Amino acid sequence: MILDSRENAVCIIRLNRVHVVPFCEATEERARQEAEGDGSLSCWRNAHLEFFTKLLGTIGKEFSEQTEIIYMEFAVVYKPS
Repeated sequence: MILDSRENAVCIIRLNRVHVVPFCEATEERARQEAEGDGSLSCWRNAHLEFFTKLLGTIGKEFSEQTEIIYMEFAVVYKPS
């Protein structure tokens, strides 16, 4: 179940696949699937590099190109109208 910022149910999803890969192996296809920014791998990498670097810094860790990231492929199975 996906919740919004007020913890209201937005939809129900089914998790289809999980991929764990190093950041350096991110692909154009996965960047397009996330549909952030202009959908390019370059835009995705820049945004996520900043995000992961900042996030890991808060717990005293360093980000690298080998840091593993998790891609989750899912389908919406129910969304109230």
